[in-house]
Amino acid sequence: MQRVSKYLKIADFFKDLESKYNVELTVQKALHGYRISKIVIPKEKRGEGLGSKVMKTITNWADTNKQLLMLTPSKDFGATSVSRLKDFYKQFGFVENKGRNKNFQFMDTMYRDFKK
Repeated sequence: MQRVSKYLKIADFFKDLESKYNVELTVQKALHGYRISKIVIPKEKRGEGLGSKVMKTITNWADTNKQLLMLTPSKDFGATSVSRLKDFYKQFGFVENKGRNKNFQFMDTMYRDFKK
C-alpha cells in the first residue's frame, strides 16, 4: 500500500511540473528508475531556456530521490537533431549507453545516475 501512495506523489510532482512550465511531459516508472519518454516545449516558447529549467527540476528531483533517469533522444516531438538533443542531455549529466558506460539493464540510449 505504501508504494502506491509514493507513486501517486511522484505522479503529482510530474503533473505539477507540466502545469508550471506549460509543457507536455511523459515520465514513467521503469524497473531501474524513471524513463523520460516525452518532453515537448511549445513552439512559441522554444529557445527561452524552458527545456533547461524542466531538465534541471527533473534531475534535482532524481538526485534527491536517488533515482536513475533513462531516455532515448528522438526527433518525434519537434526536435531538429538527435545529436543536438544528446548534447543538451549531456549538460545534465546524461551519458550514452554504450562502451564503458553500457548498462545492459535497459535499452534506452542515454541515462543519468543520481548524484551521490
